[in-house]
Amino acid sequence: MAFIKDMYHDEIRDGWLVKAGIKKSWNKMLEIWQEVDRICRKYRIKYWAYAGTLLGAVRHGGFVPWDTDMDLCMMRPEYNIFCDAVERELVRDDSIFETERKNFNNYRIALKTTSMLGTEKIQDRELNKSYGMMVEIYPLDLAQDGTPLGDFSTLKLHELLSCIIDANYLALKERIKNNKKTFNDLQVMENFRALPEEAKQEFYSNYAALLFDKSKKIAWLEDTLDDSPKIYEKDWFRETVYLPFETVQLPVPVDCEKVLDARYGDWHKFIYDHTFRIGRIYSPDISYREILERVDFDFMFPKEEDAST
Repeated sequence: MAFIKDMYHDEIRDGWLVKAGIKKSWNKMLEIWQEVDRICRKYRIKYWAYAGTLLGAVRHGGFVPWDTDMDLCMMRPEYNIFCDAVERELVRDDSIFETERKNFNNYRIALKTTSMLGTEKIQDRELNKSYGMMVEIYPLDLAQDGTPLGDFSTLKLHELLSCIIDANYLALKERIKNNKKTFNDLQVMENFRALPEEAKQEFYSNYAALLFDKSKKIAWLEDTLDDSPKIYEKDWFRETVYLPFETVQLPVPVDCEKVLDARYGDWHKFIYDHTFRIGRIYSPDISYREILERVDFDFMFPKEEDAST
């Protein structure tokens, strides 16, 4: 199915040359989106365009011309339901889709008939991973909202996160060593830390859903770990509206412009971040398995000769 108009011809959009290969790749991502939408409708799960995809829907009526991925988001409780639903709906031998739950904080659905390989994946050449074009879905968790309950609940969740991420755990141990108060019982954290990785992530996902109503603000977890956290009001997502996106209608939060303000600041200004997210080798037509098996990467990407030779 063609979701992109004039898919097989190059086009100039907003001053940017969009090659036909990118447009075909966008079309593959919308094929995945169609399946995500089907599952969400079946299980009555709310979702919205997110990040650059939301920006594209509001500002361009489709993909941002220099963007090469597709992002969606959900509230944490529904994200957990969605992950389980996708496993039931898509995980079978004859499916053209592949699922890759990167972790408790990001879910990927890929097309096994396509390729999207970054430089590091070319070097690894592992056939047991999914390197197809994909759509990424992000859960929105509770965030600090300035209330005692909201802040305390968020900090409890972040402390458990520190028990999953080794670098954060070192900082947590240092804080405990300096007699700083913890938000979780120490024994609970030690028991949690000792769990197998998959069990820790499942516990975290369920705990995040349990705490979700304790705050009026939300965020994607990784966006809260830097010096300029991107935090949204839950109320901005109180209703869903639909905006034209290429040839389809994509759901966005009713206060989508406020979401974009919080995430990007002046989002009306065109900015290219020089990140080509679709990978060093990409194909909307050839499976990544065939590429990994048949392409001579040493010939395509020869190592630079020593300057002295």
